[in-house]
Amino acid sequence: MITELRTDTFHHWLEIAAEASANAETARTIAIEPGRDDNDTFTAGSSVSFERR
Repeated sequence: MITELRTDTFHHWLEIAAEASANAETARTIAIEPGRDDNDTFTAGSSVSFERR
């Protein structure tokens, strides 16, 4: 058995993880913003975390 490790794709996964983290932070900020306690705003804010740029 030969084990191989490819590192040429690491930067792609790092970019994906960074985008997901930024999207989650944006969604959290929108969802807990003071004065925004309605479901529509919370849902709209939460959906940001599932978007890809």
